[in-house]
Amino acid sequence: MNTSTEIPPTGRKFGALRAGLYAALIALASPAISLAVDGWATQGGGTTGGAGGSTVTVSTLSAFAAAATGSTPMIINVSGTINLGTSNFDIGSNKTIIGVGSNSGFTGDLRGKKISNVILKNLHFTNPNGYADADGLTFQYVTNYWVDHCTFYQCTDGEFDQTHACDYGTVSWCKFYYASDTGHNFVNLIGHSDSNASEDTGHLRITMHHNWYSTLCKERMPRVRFGKVHVYNNYYGASSVDYTIGVGDKAQILIENNYFDSQTLAWKDYASSSSNEGAIHWNSGNVFVNTSIPTWAPNSSVFTPPYSYSLDSGSGVKASVTSGAGAGGSSSGSSSSSSSSSSSSSSSSSSSSSSSSSSSSSSSSSSSSGGSSSGSTTVSIPFTKDGAGDFTYVTSGTISYINSWSTQSVTVNGVDCTNTWKSGAQLPAAVNGKYTFHYVGNVAWSHLEIR
Repeated sequence: MNTSTEIPPTGRKFGALRAGLYAALIALASPAISLAVDGWATQGGGTTGGAGGSTVTVSTLSAFAAAATGSTPMIINVSGTINLGTSNFDIGSNKTIIGVGSNSGFTGDLRGKKISNVILKNLHFTNPNGYADADGLTFQYVTNYWVDHCTFYQCTDGEFDQTHACDYGTVSWCKFYYASDTGHNFVNLIGHSDSNASEDTGHLRITMHHNWYSTLCKERMPRVRFGKVHVYNNYYGASSVDYTIGVGDKAQILIENNYFDSQTLAWKDYASSSSNEGAIHWNSGNVFVNTSIPTWAPNSSVFTPPYSYSLDSGSGVKASVTSGAGAGGSSSGSSSSSSSSSSSSSSSSSSSSSSSSSSSSSSSSSSSSGGSSSGSTTVSIPFTKDGAGDFTYVTSGTISYINSWSTQSVTVNGVDCTNTWKSGAQLPAAVNGKYTFHYVGNVAWSHLEIR
């Protein structure tokens, strides 16, 4: 894909529509990754990151520091590996940080502390020397965040810990692994202390889906205190683990359609006393291969997610997650082989199918330039224009499908694609290798996903 495509400014401020801008820039930096925020990160006002802000590409620590600190909205493309030094590197609110290509990211401990509205995508995190908190990514008092398609490896404490009243977070399509056993290969801590109830209670609402727990992960996948954590469609593939999911004080954990592959103990009781027992609910869609369902915990009623989501069939999770998780992963989101919406707190499955794309699909950018693709990647383009206009998409392959969210009429090579999904078979062939999107209406916006 031609990543030099530019989306020129509209010349107006569309504050209410700014949420979709980051999707196009993410797509241009790494076009195959999923584009719409989902899970708990859609709640509490939603998560838009640096949408509406300036865009910069950085490759040095000084340039990254200039862009990533403060609260001004920014979209930051990280090119190559940036060494963060021996102390925590603190980022600011309202940031979208995206790795360029499939091998960009950070060495050291990137930290978010007392910030909000952050998106991290397509990044590598490692901290083999145990600097600062010894994590790859540390979040404390962070609200509204989305960490997607990132790779975490060889961090000497947790790889990504979320503590101190973090809230409204989604961690999706990430890969976690280690190159060696550090003696503390404890991956994801959610809630750091049994004595922190006053701070954590009512917070730590986090979704973890389509993550791959791979080589030498030992514990905390995740380990939860006090939070309401939704765990679905994850692949647990590490061998010789101590345990997989830790159920701590007053935790509520909803476990749906995961794939437990040869896990020693699928979930472990970590309550400090019988009066502080956590609760878990698991549905019948989970797959247990050479893994027993623990008998110590009843299948209890827990929270009902307030957002819509789609479940993949548990049997297909291993294949989809191992091919799509991590930086550079090829996934573009959940399939609809099994569906769920606002899962029941006591039933084993849920009802209607829906992806959470509404709050982040709207746009604040105007475009008349064209994108290009080999036909094997996904492009997502927000479009805002005063009056009618055309957008030309150039491809050397064929389009397999188009998703369009539009307030006004949009046609693709003459076929009406207004606010709809169209398969490639429903579209005409490219004309001289080009698809032309035609927009009609005043201040019409459209968000397109092209694959």
